[in-house]
Amino acid sequence: MCMSQIDWIELHIQRWQSKTQLRYYYEQEIFSRIKSVICAGQTVVEVGSGPGFLQKHIPNIIFTDIDIGPTVNCCADASELPFKDASIDRYIGVDVLHHFNHPGLFFNSAVKSLKPGGKIVLIEPWAGPCGYLFYRFWHHEDCQRLQQPFGPTFIDGKSAMDGNAMISRQCLIDEEVKLSNYGLKITTKAFFGSLSYLLTGGFQKWSAPLWLIQSLLAVERVLPKSLMQLIGIRMMVVLQKM
Repeated sequence: MCMSQIDWIELHIQRWQSKTQLRYYYEQEIFSRIKSVICAGQTVVEVGSGPGFLQKHIPNIIFTDIDIGPTVNCCADASELPFKDASIDRYIGVDVLHHFNHPGLFFNSAVKSLKPGGKIVLIEPWAGPCGYLFYRFWHHEDCQRLQQPFGPTFIDGKSAMDGNAMISRQCLIDEEVKLSNYGLKITTKAFFGSLSYLLTGGFQKWSAPLWLIQSLLAVERVLPKSLMQLIGIRMMVVLQKM
C-alpha cells in the first residue's frame, strides 16, 4: 500500500531520532558538503524539505515542499517555484531530483529565480557500477533507464514517491551536455558513500555500530576519487547558472 506524504514524513522523523548512526553520517558526509558551498547572508531555499533535517544545521533556510510539513514555511511545486526572478543564491535538494516527474521544469524554474552565478546543490543516489546493483536489486525504489529523464518520468500511474535513481544519473551525468539548454553548467561532482552509508541502514530499523561506520568513513575519505566513483552510491552535484 502506498504511504501518504504525512505518514512518510512521520516515519522518517521517528527513524532519524532513534538512529545516532544515521544522524552522524548525514552530519559528516551530507550536511557538511552542503554547508561548504553556502556563504553567510545568502538566500537559500531547500526544495522538497520533507522532515526538515537541515533545519538545525543551516540557519535561515526557506523550507519548501509540495505539501505541508513540520518545517515547511512555503508550500511550492518544484516545477513552479514561487520566487522572484534573480532573487535566490542557492537551491538545495537532498534526495529529491529522482522523485521529480519533470526535472526539466524544475531546472527552468530554478534558473529563472537564481541570481547570476547562483547554484543548485543536489545530493542524490549515484547509480554507478556498484550503485546500480544496489538501487536496482536491493533498494525499495526503482532504478530503470528512462527515455525522457528530464520529464515526464513517472507514467502508467506510477507515483513520484516511488523514486527512480536513474533520473539523477541520466540528468546529471549521462546527459550532462543537455543541462546547458536550461542555462546550467556543472561545477562540482563528488561521489561518496559506500559501505559506510550502507551500514547505517538508511531509514530502515537496523544499523551497524557507530564505531564501524566511523572507521569505514575514515577509509573512504582517503580513497582515490576514481575508486569512489566506482564503489560509491551517493553523489553531490553542484550546478551553476550560466
